[in-house]
Amino acid sequence: MSVLFAAYLNGFARTQLMESFLLVALGSSVVFTYTALLIEPQSRPHWQRLLRRVQDGQWHAAWLQLPRWPTTVVVAALCALAMLLLNKLSLQTPWPQTPVSWLHAFTVVLLMLRDSALALYFAFTLSIRRPVMALVLSMLVLYGLLPWLLGSAAADWLPGLVQPLLASAPAGILVAAVHLVLAVGLLNWRWRVSAA
Repeated sequence: MSVLFAAYLNGFARTQLMESFLLVALGSSVVFTYTALLIEPQSRPHWQRLLRRVQDGQWHAAWLQLPRWPTTVVVAALCALAMLLLNKLSLQTPWPQTPVSWLHAFTVVLLMLRDSALALYFAFTLSIRRPVMALVLSMLVLYGLLPWLLGSAAADWLPGLVQPLLASAPAGILVAAVHLVLAVGLLNWRWRVSAA
């Protein structure tokens, strides 16, 4: 869906068609991923059934039960990789905007994976009655409140620790990777605890 949406919007671009296609595909993948995380059920029994299908080799049934957000994350990762293969340090959009570094595309993908892991963590926590609301609040804190609070500090590098997109591209990727490792570790712990 995100690829078709990007292809449609790319028809309005007059120049640099491949660059604009990749940027639009990445952006639409982000929108579709977070929309799916908010509206699709992410319960532990659902994922247990999905993993059982995979273990039994029932690939068609597993594909039918797979939520939409993993596929849009894969599309976003492919877009980031394509930007790398274009071997351009900056991609100029056909409309007047600030140049977007392809390295930030990898940061976006890592943040999507981190937020997906957090969504599953909240969904697997039985004490949280409204996991979607918990996810929304955590996103507001991670993307808004903490960067704003740390932005008022004397050090300019502090906001980049909680919002990797505010850091320089190589450092942002490293910080986003650390965030992802922490989120996956938290999810793994929740999965093992909820199984007991």
